[in-house]
Amino acid sequence: MVRGDQLKLPTGSVVQLAAGAGTVVHTGAVIDVTAGQTVASGAALVSGHRYLVGEDTSAVFTVDSGLAKVGVQGSFEKTESGEKAAPFTDVSRSDWYSSAVDYVYFEQLFSGTGDGLFSPMASMDRAMIVTVFYNMAGAPQGEMDASTAVFSDVPAGQWYAPYVSWAADQGVTAGTGEDTFSPEQAVTRREAVALLYSFGTNYLGLELTERADLTPYEDAAAVASWGGEAVAWAVGAGLLSSSDADLMLLNPDESATRAQVAVMLQNFAEKYL
Repeated sequence: MVRGDQLKLPTGSVVQLAAGAGTVVHTGAVIDVTAGQTVASGAALVSGHRYLVGEDTSAVFTVDSGLAKVGVQGSFEKTESGEKAAPFTDVSRSDWYSSAVDYVYFEQLFSGTGDGLFSPMASMDRAMIVTVFYNMAGAPQGEMDASTAVFSDVPAGQWYAPYVSWAADQGVTAGTGEDTFSPEQAVTRREAVALLYSFGTNYLGLELTERADLTPYEDAAAVASWGGEAVAWAVGAGLLSSSDADLMLLNPDESATRAQVAVMLQNFAEKYL
């Protein structure tokens, strides 16, 4: 089932959410058989739990994640929503990054991590992010074939080698040292916006002139040590904001998650492309 799909369940039906997220609305009683308690109408179901629709009750289960794996015992009526959503069980409609995940998936910028998962909170490494920029550039095979840049820590046989070479030749990255790229190193928030800034200016030829005053941020001094211009641009352009709900913190050296990168890319595309 996909986001927005619904199951109408009469008395006696049992539903189990094997993976994904969803809510149930009912007129009487729905019992969480696994936990041994009743479930309020409008509540979210717990993955792996079994739910029984009680006597004189009609219940409607609605999928909130992009993909859900659901088992039903008894009768039911299914209504398909027709919604277009990225098919991941770990991304729900209410997640702040939901639309960005849909964007990067349907634009074929990057995909999931296997078994129906997007892994939004997982870190993105440097090899992955240059692959994303290649896809965002329209997958220019001719440019990749003509690339000659090499790094000592990027063996020619690795899947990411041609993407790294392309990114270096196009001025998107200069690596992490004299002849190193550190492909499996998690990309930081600072590095992510610096690479995006280079992609925009050096590859796309954009004039990225927005600059924000970073002094209100408590860690502004740390930002200024390297990549300050790119960070100021990203904040000014609305691509980067505080990573803390209560404090003004940019956390430039914190690993950028897949969700954060997806949001950056969606905002960048909507603003410049």
